[in-house]
Amino acid sequence: MTADLMAGWARGWAVSRGAPAPVPRAGGWFIPTGVPGEAARYLLHDSADVPRVTGTEVQPHTWIKVSAAPDDVLPHLPAGWERRHDGHLMHRRLGDSPSAPLTEGYTARLDDTGTGAVKVVIRESDGEVAAKAQAGIAAPIVVFDRVETLPAHQRRGLGRAAMTLLTTHVATRASAGILVATDEGRALYETLGWITASPVTVIEYVP
Repeated sequence: MTADLMAGWARGWAVSRGAPAPVPRAGGWFIPTGVPGEAARYLLHDSADVPRVTGTEVQPHTWIKVSAAPDDVLPHLPAGWERRHDGHLMHRRLGDSPSAPLTEGYTARLDDTGTGAVKVVIRESDGEVAAKAQAGIAAPIVVFDRVETLPAHQRRGLGRAAMTLLTTHVATRASAGILVATDEGRALYETLGWITASPVTVIEYVP
């Protein structure tokens, strides 16, 4: 199951970010992202495959995200690899979402590019961005990505509202959702019916 989730995450994430399609490599998936701070990324479902990347020559700022606990990954890293933020691989079947009305004083705009990438931006009455989220559809799954509420607007239900708007919009084109959550985000997603499949350990090559 975790292997399927990581494969789905790779495909949907690439759509969300407008990145090249992932290709099979090192037992997982490789995406040549080529953006500032990230030359490429590997998405792996088994910690046993990590040495297949760390034991080879890779570009600086190559990232690995593996669905495994830190204790299964970090003790055997060679020099140059550093731990970054960890996360939680989560999934849910799409369908009816809990109601999440937008807080008074805010407006939401949804932008569907037609390429599978969908974005929601929530603004305050003065036009200031308060929250945002995006998704990448790679049917039959959709990956939710970059869900963020700015500090001055937190605890007003905006993250929940953004997720609900996205979910409602994409549910006609995908049957299941995948995301990787922070510790804080995990608590929100669990209230929306998301299930944690595994931890995600993140490392970066910084020689």
